[in-house]
Amino acid sequence: MGGADRRRGVDRAGLRPCIRSSGPDRRPPAAEQVLAERFARGEIDEDEYRRRAAVLRGDVPHTGGPSP
Repeated sequence: MGGADRRRGVDRAGLRPCIRSSGPDRRPPAAEQVLAERFARGEIDEDEYRRRAAVLRGDVPHTGGPSP
C-alpha cells in the first residue's frame, strides 16, 4: 500500500465506505469525504448529507442560493 496506513470505516448510516490514509503521500480529502466525515461527527443530519451529496454528484441541479 505504498507505506500508507489505511483504515477502513463506514459512515454512520452505512451509506459509503471511507478510506483514510496517512503518510507523506496524503492528499487533501475530496469533497464527498469531507461531507461524510461531517455527517459521521454529527455536524449535519442524514437529510442534509444526502442533499449535499446529490449536489456534489450532479444528481440534482444546484440553485445557486446560499446554503443554510
